[in-house]
Amino acid sequence: KIVYIRPYGNQQKATLYNVGIQFVDQLDSISYKSITSVVEIKSKKVEGLDPTRYCGLTPEDQEMKIQKIESVNPQLAANIKDANDYLDRLRYMTTQMKVEFLKTVNHSLLATALRLSSRELIYDLFIELTENVRRDFLDKLSEDKPASAISKAQDEVIRLVREKEALGEYVLDPTSFDTYV
Repeated sequence: KIVYIRPYGNQQKATLYNVGIQFVDQLDSISYKSITSVVEIKSKKVEGLDPTRYCGLTPEDQEMKIQKIESVNPQLAANIKDANDYLDRLRYMTTQMKVEFLKTVNHSLLATALRLSSRELIYDLFIELTENVRRDFLDKLSEDKPASAISKAQDEVIRLVREKEALGEYVLDPTSFDTYV
């Protein structure tokens, strides 16, 4: 049963919401443990690869950055938002696809393209890699870039990913891998 729905944080244009739920029937212990493990995994991803460094944005920070860009250049903000949505699909890569992708793409270009991406995406892409590779990538990611450079890098990475999808080398489908509960 839904108890409440309200805008998340202090957003004027609410795109994120807090939803409070209450279970009408008591959960069995298996369901409770399944839900708890999903919540724990999600919170670890939201924390990022390294909480002491810049490793992506929270959804709220992402929204604020895009709104700031939008106040100066609405078209650029729309392009970045669309590209972020497309690049977020990279989380559905298998380990083999990630390895091939990270060998193919220039890491500086990728870091620029993912500068305004979520912590979850960056976590999903790099968690299975060595600590040195993660550290090097986070060093590149932490460099501040202008919005126009981010958009240009996103376009280049998206072009590469679309080529691989057209060849059937990448399948970025959220329903084809993990299913919870």
